[in-house]
Amino acid sequence: PTAPTRRHSASAVATPGALLRIQASSPFLLHWTSDEWLHSTDTRSRATGVGIEFVDILPPRQNAPIRFTFLWVEDSRWEGKDYKVEIQSKAFVAAGD
Repeated sequence: PTAPTRRHSASAVATPGALLRIQASSPFLLHWTSDEWLHSTDTRSRATGVGIEFVDILPPRQNAPIRFTFLWVEDSRWEGKDYKVEIQSKAFVAAGD
């Protein structure tokens, strides 16, 4: 399953090993980490045929959050804000609903 995440989500949760999709309407480079910025990865967005750019991340099977920010390619401008997606087991997510 894919968990879409939009730029303005107040809080986001994904399950370990589930595909996480980050989407935007403009091309971007996703600067992200799964270990609290000890290591980071830069992933370029891919275009769809309907005007949406996306990056898919497969979070490691751990409970550390995915943190990310955007570099807007067309403007060569950083978002200036970090986003966080909590990684939680299915049982915990279901109990929190």
